[in-house]
Amino acid sequence: MGTFENTVVKAKQIIDATGAKIGNAIDIQKMNINLTKVKMDICDCYEQLGKLYYDGVKADKLDTEQMDDVIKQIELLNDNVRELEAELAFAKGETVCDECQTVNSGDSKFCRKCGHQL
Repeated sequence: MGTFENTVVKAKQIIDATGAKIGNAIDIQKMNINLTKVKMDICDCYEQLGKLYYDGVKADKLDTEQMDDVIKQIELLNDNVRELEAELAFAKGETVCDECQTVNSGDSKFCRKCGHQL
């Protein structure tokens, strides 16, 4: 194979590697946007919960059933946040501790927060 062919092969390899990195960066940005949206939904639920409490205290009658529904929604959204953070960490080559959910570098053997073996 001649010098020109080698140069073309190397250029294609560089372009392919760059394309893969850009694709990964775009995927990470999409995950960040989704994570931000879920966190904003949690804030909305806390606002709704506060309004329910305020209105209930003001009327001297708390609607605990409706408040419980909002609390359950917050818990589901928090579970979703943990899942998205784990996916995001994986996409970045990081590891999430099963014990305390702390994000660690991908080459870590033990969690930097709790010491749990990864």
